[in-house]
Amino acid sequence: MIINKDSNSCVLKLSDSKHPVFLAHFPSNPILPGFLLMDILSYIFNLRIIKIKKAKFILGIYPNETITFQLEFRSLDLKVIVKRDEKKVAEVICEYR
Repeated sequence: MIINKDSNSCVLKLSDSKHPVFLAHFPSNPILPGFLLMDILSYIFNLRIIKIKKAKFILGIYPNETITFQLEFRSLDLKVIVKRDEKKVAEVICEYR
């Protein structure tokens, strides 16, 4: 569920552990798969991710958590920082359209 969104950021509340995504990805330790993080990003901001140049997943993202996407549009790519409780959990640099 989107809590707050503007052109460069979005605050998102994830579903609970009963969601099929979490049931399929490490049933005994449900985390959000990195590829779905990218799908969520492209869907929310209506972007087409062409190429991932760098991806760093620092901490797991779990059910019921609230995460924040912070986007920095550059001339040739996009830098995305994902945070939970003001702590960086992922960073991605990608080409987009």
